[in-house]
Amino acid sequence: MKIVKLKQKNQFGLAPLSFSEIKTIKDACKEYGKQGSSAAKEIAEKIEKSMGEISI
Repeated sequence: MKIVKLKQKNQFGLAPLSFSEIKTIKDACKEYGKQGSSAAKEIAEKIEKSMGEISI
């Protein structure tokens, strides 16, 4: 996995990520969201929505 700086200010990208890595990040954010982190909850929801729109 590599973290890259994007052109937009304070924006970064992760690549390449395997399906299991994406799922791990989503699951971790989902659990952290249950503990009260609104940012983690939002990230988990965005990842879950995106995962539903791709074919593997």
